Amino acid sequence: MFEKNKKYIIILAVSVIFVISSIGIFLKIEKANNKNDNSNKQGESIEDTEKKEYEVLVFVRNQSNSNPEEDRRSSMKKGYVIGVYNNEHNWSNAEKTSYLILKMNLTNKEKTMLVQPVEKEIQKKDLSEEDQKMLEDEGQEVKKETVGMRAYKINLEKIGFDNPKQLVKGQPFEEQSFGWEIVEKVK
Repeated sequence: MFEKNKKYIIILAVSVIFVISSIGIFLKIEKANNKNDNSNKQGESIEDTEKKEYEVLVFVRNQSNSNPEEDRRSSMKKGYVIGVYNNEHNWSNAEKTSYLILKMNLTNKEKTMLVQPVEKEIQKKDLSEEDQKMLEDEGQEVKKETVGMRAYKINLEKIGFDNPKQLVKGQPFEEQSFGWEIVEKVK
């Protein structure tokens, strides 16, 4: 009898092994997905709420352009952030004496906001035919145009920095760490 049913027993055994393996793979994938799901109960990702210390390179002088629109769009101003870098960044001597370097505890969202420009959206219908075609090719409905170099800046007065010449003597805030409280929206 065993010889007669051997074919069915092998098929059944292989099927059971396949089902068990599939369930194991599914559970492993689910576990990995849950582990990588950085969501908290408010719907924000953990990366948006966890703070990390960064080094922030800050412009300390005002650039200017005689055209007010172009000045707002492309001139760096005091307090504008040039970039946000991982802690212990290897700064050049030129950077150390030309820009303020601050340690800041920031979320990923805040890190991004510090270098974000001010943009306005232009609807497709308000664009030239050429620009409309370009948007269509990119699969977009609106064009974003930069109207301001930065949306946020560091309030240098709040931290007591007023003289860029003092950078020649060294960075004044090497031992301090700041948070979002020193940031303000650009007017």
